[in-house]
Amino acid sequence: FADGVVAYKNTPTPIVKVLDKRRTAPREPEYLVRHADGETHWTPRSRLTDYESFISEYENLVRSHQDLPTLRRSPRLAELDVEAVVREY
Repeated sequence: FADGVVAYKNTPTPIVKVLDKRRTAPREPEYLVRHADGETHWTPRSRLTDYESFISEYENLVRSHQDLPTLRRSPRLAELDVEAVVREY
């Protein structure tokens, strides 16, 4: 490969952003996602388990455009929202 060219084989490219949502009855919701390579695809929610934060961000953005409050976690899980301590060795 030429310098700067990366080859992906059997590896999905990371998702950069969730752009839209659709639901076709009776299936699960699908999200239009933009991948790091610039391509966009409709992807079922079940395949986006590693990208829940992107889905939450999109859902809250849609809710804010509809003048609805953002979704919040239960108080029991709120303690999990603390910032992680990053240590460099």
